[in-house]
Amino acid sequence: MNLIHLYSRAAFSLLLLMAAFFFAPAQRILSEQIIPVSGYDVYDEGYPFGVVSVGSGRFAYVQYHTKSSMYPADNFYLQCLNYNDFGGIWYKEVIEYGRERFRMGKVHRVGNSIVISGTLFLAQEKTYQTVFRYFDTDGEPLHNGAVQISHWEQKHKINENELFRNSPNNKKIFWMGREENKFHCSVWDDQGNKQWEQIIKLPHLGKKYGFKDVLITNEGNPIFLLEQAKPHYSLKDTTYPPLIVRYHPKREKFHTDSLWLDSAFSYQTNMQLLNNQELIVAGVYGREDPHGLLNGAKTERKEQLWNGFFFKRLLLVNTDSMRIMADSLTAIPEDWISQYGEEGSNFYNFKLQVQEDRKGNQAILTMEEVYSDKKRIFFYDVGCVAFNPDNAHMKWANRISKRQRGEGGASLLSYYSDLTSNNVHFVYLSERGARGKLMITSFELETGKRRDFNLASNEAATYLFFPKNSGKVANGTAVLIGMGNPGQNDYKLMTIRLE
Repeated sequence: MNLIHLYSRAAFSLLLLMAAFFFAPAQRILSEQIIPVSGYDVYDEGYPFGVVSVGSGRFAYVQYHTKSSMYPADNFYLQCLNYNDFGGIWYKEVIEYGRERFRMGKVHRVGNSIVISGTLFLAQEKTYQTVFRYFDTDGEPLHNGAVQISHWEQKHKINENELFRNSPNNKKIFWMGREENKFHCSVWDDQGNKQWEQIIKLPHLGKKYGFKDVLITNEGNPIFLLEQAKPHYSLKDTTYPPLIVRYHPKREKFHTDSLWLDSAFSYQTNMQLLNNQELIVAGVYGREDPHGLLNGAKTERKEQLWNGFFFKRLLLVNTDSMRIMADSLTAIPEDWISQYGEEGSNFYNFKLQVQEDRKGNQAILTMEEVYSDKKRIFFYDVGCVAFNPDNAHMKWANRISKRQRGEGGASLLSYYSDLTSNNVHFVYLSERGARGKLMITSFELETGKRRDFNLASNEAATYLFFPKNSGKVANGTAVLIGMGNPGQNDYKLMTIRLE
């Protein structure tokens, strides 16, 4: 009987373990580790950043190291770790030994390569130029040195006005640097081969229109978004709708399409390529209807009366034509209007995410309340609006309430977001200033059903993380980079399971 009883207890324990495994919440911290820094103050030199997936359970990011027995020189290093236990695999100098006055930019995953952008001083030309450094996923450089991307003529001056965009298939990267009304543009493949390079003068720029954004197709052709330069926030703006300007570099030809909004005007326009043939455009419209959401009392010179959200799906037939496949204007949800009342909202940061999936195409427009006073900066509610790209209908709209506030910078504020096959996820601190909690809020893509997960208490201030330094390492998995122990010279890595 004792033996039977022992077997029964063991079987029951096994069942409990299996139940805990199968029914544990998907959203959770998989692993975390505090990593000490030596040889320099991590706060002064900057925290690690640029998390990208390397595949096979690995990720890479950039950290500064001073010269030691392990590191041959003071330099930024690209280093690869396992995301399950943070075991080190390899590390490489970002810029080859002996090159001076390098300024780190960003880390990009392009096709089969890791591309690091930055600014390098060229002594012979006495200029600062943007460069790319290409590595394969084993850390081996693809070129003997950095690849020069820009060709600025200004002596001893860094041009800050530049951006990067990947093609939908992620096999090409677009660089653009602006010099007044001249746009220096080039496209590169994942092996560091230049596809084309030109200085472009965009049409329509001037008193009426200003540059807003740019994307590139798989072929490397840019698509520019222009918005009215000085809007009146009235029906006068309907005569100057947002413009889509496509450029064909081989033919050196532009084609412009106007985004008319049916007797309405745009407060905010965002675009993404759903695939290589369909362009998604979404934003906020107004039409001077008094029933709406007052926005921007703390962020804009003039308050905006939002009447709704607009959405368009455009088919890029060829370089000379565009066809509207789906189009909608949807009123601001009543619960948003009642929630914010007479005081209104202060949504400022906008992001449009799109996804192709066997379960259907998805489009998510997010916005975040951001404003500041003389001493502090505030990051409050996040709004999330989901659209069906096939028919342009708004599926649902919801909000996340958080109360982040800080002084001296915003790097620890805001949120990290990711779109998976079933949900859109937001990782954030519920408060900053008070300790708060590390949270994940997930919305089901089809229904908007909300789930909140309390990942950890931040009472000891050990879960402060940098949203912009963090990144996706696998489907439904992200690595967050945080501050580590308060007042100590270290940083923290956290692997988060989102779905």
